[in-house]
Amino acid sequence: MKYLIPAWYNEGNWWRDKAVPFYETHLTTEFDDMISLGNMFEKHEESFELICLNYHSQLRNFLYRNGLFEASYWSVFDAIQGFEQATPQPIDYRDLYWPEGTEFIYTPYIVKAYTGTHTSSNIYMSQEGYMTWVEDYRDEKIEKRYVFDDRGFLSSVTFFNENKQPEKIAYLKREGKTVIEEYLETGEVEVSEAFRHHFKQSEYISMKEVIQEYLATNIEKHQSSQNAYIAASDSRHNALLTEVIEGKQLTFSLFSRRQPELSHSDLNTISAARHWLIDSQAQENKLKQYKEEANLTVDMMHHTPFPAQILPNLSSQLHETEIGLMIDGLSLEAVNEQLDVLIPYVQQGEDLRLVLLTRHSRSQRAEALKGRIDEVNEQFAKAQPGYLLMDEAQIAELKLVRFEFIPFEADIVKLISTLRIMIDLNTEPDLFLQISSISAGIPQINRYHTEYMKDRANGLLVTADSELPQALDTFLIGLKNWNFAFAYSVQLVEAYSSEKLVKQLNRFIEGETYGT
Repeated sequence: MKYLIPAWYNEGNWWRDKAVPFYETHLTTEFDDMISLGNMFEKHEESFELICLNYHSQLRNFLYRNGLFEASYWSVFDAIQGFEQATPQPIDYRDLYWPEGTEFIYTPYIVKAYTGTHTSSNIYMSQEGYMTWVEDYRDEKIEKRYVFDDRGFLSSVTFFNENKQPEKIAYLKREGKTVIEEYLETGEVEVSEAFRHHFKQSEYISMKEVIQEYLATNIEKHQSSQNAYIAASDSRHNALLTEVIEGKQLTFSLFSRRQPELSHSDLNTISAARHWLIDSQAQENKLKQYKEEANLTVDMMHHTPFPAQILPNLSSQLHETEIGLMIDGLSLEAVNEQLDVLIPYVQQGEDLRLVLLTRHSRSQRAEALKGRIDEVNEQFAKAQPGYLLMDEAQIAELKLVRFEFIPFEADIVKLISTLRIMIDLNTEPDLFLQISSISAGIPQINRYHTEYMKDRANGLLVTADSELPQALDTFLIGLKNWNFAFAYSVQLVEAYSSEKLVKQLNRFIEGETYGT
């Protein structure tokens, strides 16, 4: 049996709830290596189970958003609280027990319930419309926060002190009884007397100890030499996992977007595992060096967590030829130097357009570049025939250069089908962009070698910004080179298909020599 251990944690204490009201939801991707592996396993009917170590009141909705709703999972906090897996069940806040005379006031963000002269409650919703929190106030001071599970019951209560700071979280059984209490100032956990027979101790120094105890029990219960545990490498839980899972059964997936840099402590901890999955060339080079220096016997494999698939390419059907430029990961100076070359190039072309790509809604680079881009677009619009007869909306549509915000993988997939060429001059090009470029069959222009772009096949390597015009001409003047890149990319789709990746992973984990 394969077990996937994700790191779907919040930015604070990692075991705490990740759910927030809809208006605090950040426009950032949730998609990662564990979601992608789970999707691939499901597609090819590979048996697996997710192991969730953190308290996650909206877990079912999270899994649904990411295509894993049917996946089997085991949750530490479900085991602690005695919850069973069930379909999400929305709660109508009006069905709760409110004092007689309660008045509800509706705002764009919350529902405000006035329950008395000095008391009120705030009702918060998730992005799916499920009730997530109810907060009780007395004289405008918060007293309690009730956290509701997406399966339709009260899951925990946070208590606040006189200074409006959270001081304790009570984790509840479904019928409302407190199982454990976490004291936030010290981190200590106390087990309620009625449930102490379910725990080895009545008190714990931290929640990590409770999680480790329950995880160890679950691992032992399902122990088999055939089990394989594939864990998202994350410094917050790696040490805990190596304590309870045998190294020969443990694989760490090193996803560069989650852990761009590995500390000495991180390297020490992952050394206990038998296998490493690595998604970036730069990280592979570092880990090879560390493996040799530390004289480790760990097996490592460069493995993309994102499968390629044939995507429609609409660029040949469009009147305008769009060139994509990834600006994330580059300094403002580097982007401006690239624009110094690319803007004159697209200005000379009759139907060329430049699209600047960023994953960040408030990218500092995008904000800093806005004035320059606006000026370029204004000059471009004024040069168009009939400019004086156009209204503001028509002028706004005339853009030689534009920004595209691509926070989610679905946004990248949608955009990539309209591009003719993708430029990414980062030290480590964006992995999902590269796989999507292969899927859509468009050539890539990079500054550094990766296995997803072969020079003069499905793209070109350049050593300086000044080489960009010639590289673009290679694919834009005539169709021969572009068509060759397209045909080569189609072959790569086969090599990086989900079926091939799953088979490759199985051979690697089950002991066959990688590459034979």
